Amino acid sequence: MDAVSRLKALGGLTDPQARRISDIQSGRLFSLHSELRACLYLGALFIVLGVGATVARYFSDLGHLTIITALTLAVAACYAYCVTRATPYSHGQVPSPTAAFDYILYLGCAFLGVEFGYIEHHFHLLDKHWDLYLLISGAWFLYLAYRHDNRFVLAMALANIAGWLGVRLNTIHPEWFALRAQGLCYGLAVCGAGFWLAGRAVKPHFRDTYLNIGLNVLFWAVLSGVFEQGWSSPYNIVLAALVAAAVWWALRERRFQYFLYGVAYGYIGLSSLILKDIHETQAISLYFLISSSALIYLIFRFRKLLEQKR
Repeated sequence: MDAVSRLKALGGLTDPQARRISDIQSGRLFSLHSELRACLYLGALFIVLGVGATVARYFSDLGHLTIITALTLAVAACYAYCVTRATPYSHGQVPSPTAAFDYILYLGCAFLGVEFGYIEHHFHLLDKHWDLYLLISGAWFLYLAYRHDNRFVLAMALANIAGWLGVRLNTIHPEWFALRAQGLCYGLAVCGAGFWLAGRAVKPHFRDTYLNIGLNVLFWAVLSGVFEQGWSSPYNIVLAALVAAAVWWALRERRFQYFLYGVAYGYIGLSSLILKDIHETQAISLYFLISSSALIYLIFRFRKLLEQKR
């Protein structure tokens, strides 16, 4: 007799409650919360893209003043909505006060980015210091992400700060701050910041956002060295270490995405090395057929293992 049946027999669960738990346990009933949130954010992104395309195509007909006023009003309306409905700040996770709150905050940040881009493109207010737009918006988004507990806005902040650092370091001395070195330093810094803040109980649920961005940057920076130098590259050892760390963290935290990062980037790096000196189409096709099948099997087995342990 399983736990649900025992609790039902002892009177701890009613029949409807027992059926509901059994449906969840068997997988007949499952949540689409994450998928729906992703679709809503994607919809908000399409709105911003549509606005950007409209501005780029019809700015000569609408006029600068009309476009800037409309974007400013849109940004102000989004932020006003969030300010008037925001809950008090907390270091822990804070639920959204309304169903639309997170998406309106995201739209406000995205509209601000469109407005900054439009102003600089047509008026060149900052000229060669245009990267300050990235720094200013990144700092503002970082504040909003923590104030209103929004991980998508946090991702926007980290992306803008990364862009500003890349532009600024290349301006200072491009030979000292190569793109690969920038990626390695930034990825390590972002991952370290995520662990440091989580260890001090400051929005610990933001740690995954820091790690997702930091790990992707690290993997691509390391892969660039693998692609360039081949088997002799010391980045092969770094890539293997990163793959092992990602898989270990996935097992420790029961997070499937870190396992995907490890095996996907490891597969890309290994495939680039194996196929570097192979030029026959049949051999390449056979390799991808066998290796991709093994990779898919491994992914499904690991997902099942995590579900069993969970």
